Amino acid sequence: MQTLIKGTKEVLFLTLTDRLGTITDLTGVNVEQQLTTEDEKVVKQAWTTVLETAGMDVHALIDTTGWDEGTYKLYIRVNIPPELPILGPFLFGVS
Repeated sequence: MQTLIKGTKEVLFLTLTDRLGTITDLTGVNVEQQLTTEDEKVVKQAWTTVLETAGMDVHALIDTTGWDEGTYKLYIRVNIPPELPILGPFLFGVS
């Protein structure tokens, strides 16, 4: 699990895989992220466009300013009509 430093803006790097092998590049595709607490009771960031994609890599910018230490969940939503899959959760820590 990746850990971010509390009070910073950092990028989490994820590599996605399409199990069917039909999607090989996310360039030009709207990819969004949502961040929640571990228990999913608090949404720390609603759906927003990710910082950047390259191939199947997602670079999610996360601003931990004002967050408590702990474990959080990152969800990725990929808008590839007619599908809108939500991937995750991808766990990460803040300390």
